[in-house]
Amino acid sequence: MSYTIISFETRKPDLTPAQFKEYYDHTHVPIIKKAVGSSFPTSHARYYLKHQPDGLSPLVFIGPAEKVDYDAIVIMTFESEQQLADFQTKYGQPDIAAVIGASAENFIISSKLTVLGLENPHVTYA
Repeated sequence: MSYTIISFETRKPDLTPAQFKEYYDHTHVPIIKKAVGSSFPTSHARYYLKHQPDGLSPLVFIGPAEKVDYDAIVIMTFESEQQLADFQTKYGQPDIAAVIGASAENFIISSKLTVLGLENPHVTYA
């Protein structure tokens, strides 16, 4: 059975949303992949928020925009709970944690990071 975790990630204020995406996709994810090797999630999907024409304010349909304090929702899927445990073990090794942490400090506000485990989806189709 697959195992899914989700994180809400906030960009550093000195970065534009485009710079945040560029760094995440082309620098940070390759660093994680190299560091954890075969423990990398089966999928690592990044959903970046759409923005208003000003390029900075999030596109919010319902609710106050000021409550949205993240720029990406990241969904990582693992083949099993064991693969997640292997990932966490590798990620927690001091040398690996240092490399990934140094990269994250370049573009994410770590104090705002939230990571949650998810149940399998309950999906309704047309």
